[in-house]
Amino acid sequence: MTRLLCAPVRKGYRGPYYSSSFVVSSNAKFQTVEDLRGATFAYNGPDSLSGYHAVRLWLHAREETRNFFGDTVMSGGHVASLQLLQSGKVQVACIDQVPLPACLPETARFNLLCVILCLA
Repeated sequence: MTRLLCAPVRKGYRGPYYSSSFVVSSNAKFQTVEDLRGATFAYNGPDSLSGYHAVRLWLHAREETRNFFGDTVMSGGHVASLQLLQSGKVQVACIDQVPLPACLPETARFNLLCVILCLA
C-alpha cells in the first residue's frame, strides 16, 4: 500500500492537486494522444515526477510500453524540454502544470505550446 505523505495545495484549488500535460508545438499535426505514438519524446530526467514518472504511469495504465514513443531524449529540466521542442529535436514533452507558467517567459517567444492532454 502506498501512503500519501504530502501533495501541493495550489492557490485557488480545494485540497491537493497535481497535473502534468503533454505539450507539442503549436504547428504540430498532433491532435490526440494516439497521434503521439512514435513521436520523439523529451523527458526531464529519471527523477522527474511530471516529465518521466507520470508518463510511465500513464503508459502502464493503458498497457502500453516505453515503445509508445519513437525515440526519447533526456533534457535535464522543464525549460530544456521546451527548448528541444522549439528546436524541432523532439515532438512532445510532458510538463508539470505548476512550473509551466514560470517557464513561459523564457519560451514565450517561441510560440510553441499546444496542450494535448492533462495527466492528473
